[in-house]
Amino acid sequence: MNPFNLFFQISMVVIAVTIGVLYINPTLKEIKATQANSLIYTEEISKVSAVNDALADRIAYMDNLSLANKQALIKYLPDKLDEVAVLKDLKSILSTQSIEPKTLTYKGTENQKGTVDGFGNSTNSGLITHQFEISADITYADLKGLLKALEVNNYPLSVTSLTVNPSENGFLAVDISLATFSRKLEINPVSTPVNDGQI
Repeated sequence: MNPFNLFFQISMVVIAVTIGVLYINPTLKEIKATQANSLIYTEEISKVSAVNDALADRIAYMDNLSLANKQALIKYLPDKLDEVAVLKDLKSILSTQSIEPKTLTYKGTENQKGTVDGFGNSTNSGLITHQFEISADITYADLKGLLKALEVNNYPLSVTSLTVNPSENGFLAVDISLATFSRKLEINPVSTPVNDGQI
């Protein structure tokens, strides 16, 4: 056997192994990584497409709302709350329930701070809380009727505190703190001074 042929065969084997290790194997790894990235990209594109479709459906739904519904929504959660209008509506609710309040007061605003939900994610409500207070001497039946009437109104009124103490002649001295909301549009909100309006 010719030693040159043996050397040539060994050299070819070494060159083939070197090409396999230095070129073919890394190229195969890159191809596999590219294929994996392509799959991830395809999945993410489908997710984004699904979100865009859902968003388009929501926008189409909002665009198809009647003018009356849009106006009701703006009144329910306005960009700027008209506290005098809310006070008038509260006065009307009290009159409907035959309750004469001792005080009906607007207590000012409070910016909702960002909170942390149960999963540890930071949330920002983007709302401004408007606080109102009612105090009156009423019966227990009147109190139940008033709380029921406060549930049906033009605003998302929420009872933040309720204090009930016995009063004279079988009446209850009731202090109710209410909150309603408006949307916070400013990027850097400015603190609003407390304005104690009273009807």
